[in-house]
Amino acid sequence: MFITPYWFSLRKNIIVSFLFDIFTFAILFNTLKVYSNGFKTILFNFFILFFWLLTSYVVGRYHQNKKDILENIKNIFLSCLNFFVYFSFTFLLFYKIIDFKDNYIYWENFVFFVKYIIASFIGQYFLRLFLISNSKSQQNWEFVGSHNSFLKLLDLVKISKINLNFSDSLDKLLIDNKKVRNIIIEKFGDFTSLNQEKIINLYFHGENIFSIVNWSEIFLQRIPSVFLSSNELLNLFANISRGRSFQIRLKRISDIFLSLIMLIFALPIMCFFGLLILLEDNGPILYFQDRVGKNGIKFRICKLRTMKVNAEVGGAQWSKKNDARITQIGKFLRASRIDELPQLYSVLIGNMSLIGPRPERPEIDSNLKKIIPFYDLRYLVKPGLSGWAQVNYPYGSSIDDSEIKLTYDFFYIKNFSFWLDLLIFFRTIRLVSRREGANPIR
Repeated sequence: MFITPYWFSLRKNIIVSFLFDIFTFAILFNTLKVYSNGFKTILFNFFILFFWLLTSYVVGRYHQNKKDILENIKNIFLSCLNFFVYFSFTFLLFYKIIDFKDNYIYWENFVFFVKYIIASFIGQYFLRLFLISNSKSQQNWEFVGSHNSFLKLLDLVKISKINLNFSDSLDKLLIDNKKVRNIIIEKFGDFTSLNQEKIINLYFHGENIFSIVNWSEIFLQRIPSVFLSSNELLNLFANISRGRSFQIRLKRISDIFLSLIMLIFALPIMCFFGLLILLEDNGPILYFQDRVGKNGIKFRICKLRTMKVNAEVGGAQWSKKNDARITQIGKFLRASRIDELPQLYSVLIGNMSLIGPRPERPEIDSNLKKIIPFYDLRYLVKPGLSGWAQVNYPYGSSIDDSEIKLTYDFFYIKNFSFWLDLLIFFRTIRLVSRREGANPIR
């Protein structure tokens, strides 16, 4: 299961900030007695609260760095701007439901939320100043295994606050360091029965001991294919088939319902930008590509065209940073992900899901299979419009990027659940709103 104590510790600041906003709302709501106008008004206020919390997450108010004053001011401005937009939208939504006599109820609730927002900003500032630490203390881990595997793991943790030390022998590690608290072991099966007994004793004395795969899954939220053995592969297969039928049905129902609604709302947007694409170079609006889906079955996706006509006359190739083939309107469409909207039809008919590993082109896919171990295991589930790899890593444009993204895909496959999909969905909204992660990094 992807929700672990360490998962919460990584998101401690966000969770505390989120709960603080809800607590502040409850205190003010009860103190100012805004609910005196009846149930409909209470519902109105809770709609506004939902929009405020969502906006705060999307614009990054819960991710503020107290040292970056300009970034904090920008987030405060965006939060307030979005709040007024949502408040007006919700007012229009409830206009016929609630009797706004002489606008009294409207202004009473408006003033209440202005007070709440001020209290929220002040409270969040002092919360960060005194209670929330923006820096995690560095964790020290001892790695027991081959030096080659140690270097690979070291490369995976280079952006995290984790310190790795190498030892090629458990006995040597125990002699050199009598107070070992955190140990990563590459292969448990290689140890003698005597060493296995030592490991059990370490467990009994409270030491943290993990296999390299389990440690990567829990602490990095990735499963590197280079460390997968036949036993881990069996566990991966077993986890996919075990007790998933309800989750899969729920996922499919959600896909149909959400993709249909999103298609209805997206249709005017696609028509508008389709006209701009046509006006820019008089080329086709839509672009069709073959992709590899679940169980390796090919299907066609449809996107709004973002590249010049005949951009790939030389064959399939990855997009590059500052790619000259991308049109002017295409740059905006890619940054905002609007070019992906036609793929909602693929979700509706069942070729794709809203959440899952991104489908790759057959020409590139066949090459990656030859280079990256266990690459085609990512097609044990349906590909998606967004996924765990997409919200954790920027746009991939190389074999190295594909190998890194595969580690996130494996984590998703092993830990797939409705709640993980929900987390990815909200993180996708945040990325799209901030126009992040859509461009190649190299």
